[in-house]
Parts: sequence; structure tokens; C-alpha cells
Amino acid sequence: MIKRPALLYGCLAGAAALLLILASFWDLEISHALCHPENLFARFMEAYGGLPAYCIPPFAAAILFAWQYKTSSRQFKAGILALLFILGIAGWLILLTELLGFPQHTALLISVLCTICGVFAAIRIPQDTLEKLRRFASFALAVLLLTLVTVSLLKTFWGRARFRTMLADGDFSSFSFWFLPQGITGHQSFPSGHTASASSVFVLAALGDFFPKLQKKELLFFWIAFLYTGAVALSRMIAGAHFLSDVTVGAVIGILFFALIRRAFRQAEQEKREYAQVDSADSSCS
Repeated sequence: MIKRPALLYGCLAGAAALLLILASFWDLEISHALCHPENLFARFMEAYGGLPAYCIPPFAAAILFAWQYKTSSRQFKAGILALLFILGIAGWLILLTELLGFPQHTALLISVLCTICGVFAAIRIPQDTLEKLRRFASFALAVLLLTLVTVSLLKTFWGRARFRTMLADGDFSSFSFWFLPQGITGHQSFPSGHTASASSVFVLAALGDFFPKLQKKELLFFWIAFLYTGAVALSRMIAGAHFLSDVTVGAVIGILFFALIRRAFRQAEQEKREYAQVDSADSSCS
């Protein structure tokens, strides 16, 4: 368990601010110094660095499907189950085609089979454990979706050119500072989607909220997520895909949504417990 979360997040915010100040002056120079597109580490992380984010939708779909199947009333049940099943297939399909490079038809067949297997496995999970997994899956999916939507919108309207695009053209006149949005230009360097996706690993640090036995592992999970996100961020700069400011803001967005949504889930759980206590007290009095 993290004993002083405010201090930890304050340190992260300070570090992010420092990096953005540095980037305000030396973004282009840092990329010139780090860029090495043929670097094996950068190429590997570009291909597989987003794996955790790709795994969340099919995992969440299987868990939510099983929970709906075992607990929901008949009204709207079939429609909800169908949507969750489609979400599972879509999650697997994106993972297999975009991350692993499977042919479309092969990936679709494997996606259907994996979704079916995942659902059957989830249905066999004991109800109390399934309920905890259901809340964790909802939390992880919310963090991922809000992060990706925010990053996608910023990419579209910020219009910042990538370093490697300018390097290939031999012309850096289209370079822009990170704090100056360029509008819809077709360029999508700012912020880094890979780094934001990698930051979804931070959801592991919240496992103790749903599984009390894992509370002692919170700090360990937090630093694993921090190091992983940092590794992806560094790889994106080495690949020439992003500037320092791009990866910093991408990480900040992911961690910020993690912290905010975690707080919302904690407050909702606290209110639920308080309501249950009041309801229990009223029942005892009557």
C-alpha cells in the first residue's frame, strides 16, 4: 500500500512539469540526440509495447459477459450479452491484426474461438471472485477508453508533425512547440498514443482496491507500471516517432485518468458501504 499517495503523485507532477520545461527549450535537440530508428529495442517496443492495453478489452468483455449472464434479469439481457460478445471479438481481432499481424480472416476465426473460451472460463469463476473481477474490469476499461479518446482528440486537433517525418523530408521547418496547437494538419505526433496506452498498466496498482490481499503489492505494481511506461516513452523517442513533450503528456493523461477514475470508484464503494450500514441499522430498528 502506498502510504503517502499525495506526495507520490506530487513528485510525478513535478517531474512531468520539469520534463515539459526542458522540452519547451530542447525538444528538437533531444530528438536529434536520441533518434535511432533501426534500434532493436525501439522497433520491438513499437510493435509490442501496447500489448497491455490490447489485452484489457477482451479480458473485460469476458468478465462482464459472465457477470451479466449469471446475475442480470431477463430484460435487455440478450442485447447486453451480444454487445459484450462483440466487444470481446473486436478486442481479440484488433490484438491479432494490429499487434501480431494475423491475416484478417484467420484473426476473425481465432477471435471468435478465444472469446468463446474466455466467456466459458469466466462463467466458471466463483461468484464472489467474479464480482471483484467485474469491478476491476469496469475500472480498467474506463481508464483505457477515456485515455484513448482524449489522446485521439488531442492528436487530431493539435496537428504536430513527427520528428521522423521531418527527418525523412530533410526539412524541420514544420517543427512546432508542444504548447502551440497547429489545428487539423494530418500530423498526429502530440501526445504519444503508445505511451498513453502503456500507462494503462497502472491499473494493476489498484488491484488491492478489489482484492485486499494484494494491497501490500500496490507500490510494487506502481513502480512496475512506471518503469514500463517510461521504457515505452523512451522507445518512442528513439524510434523518432515522438518528442519528449509528446511522451510526457501521453503518460500524464494516462496516469491522470487512472488516479481520477480510481478515486471515483473508491468513493462509490464507500457510499455503497455506508448505505448498506444505514439500511442494516434501519432493518434492525424495525
